Amino acid sequence: MCTFLLDLASRVDLAAWRKSKRGPKKAPTPRTKYKGKTHISTAKVLAGP
Repeated sequence: MCTFLLDLASRVDLAAWRKSKRGPKKAPTPRTKYKGKTHISTAKVLAGP
């Protein structure tokens, strides 16, 4: 049984099962309105300018 499984595993094409890698993350956009503040409420951000 062991030799059968090893033989079967040696025939598997690993390139077909390889996962695709994710791309790099995008940099966050710099703040323009509330630049000097450390925290802004979500309501103020969603309200817009």
